[in-house]
Amino acid sequence: ALKLGARVAEAARWPGCAGIHAAAADAAATAALVGARLAGLRASIAGRGREVYAEGADLALKLQEADVAVAACAEMAEDFKRLAPHARVRAVPAAVDAEWFRPEPEVARNGRLLCLAPLLPRTGLPLLVEALA
Repeated sequence: ALKLGARVAEAARWPGCAGIHAAAADAAATAALVGARLAGLRASIAGRGREVYAEGADLALKLQEADVAVAACAEMAEDFKRLAPHARVRAVPAAVDAEWFRPEPEVARNGRLLCLAPLLPRTGLPLLVEALA
């Protein structure tokens, strides 16, 4: 975990990177948390289901160490709080409310995006990579 976390920290040191997000509470979350701490950045993790309920390796520790943990629904958020009572947990359903979501005002950015998630069709990352190319 330390070696991969160091690689994540190195990638995150580009100017303009304010934090690291892991799109799942699996091994990517471990790498994101270690990398963020090494780089002095904030870290967030998200729980979707399988890695929370079927696998759950070190989930309580990951929840406690994350600056914020995002749950896919209110029930999962409650489960997170039972596992790690002091964790900062937010429930964010997997849909975007276009009336509520507004892009941030223009700020200096370098055009880079750091996301730790499997490059699988179900994650939407192949589409994101194509869109950013």
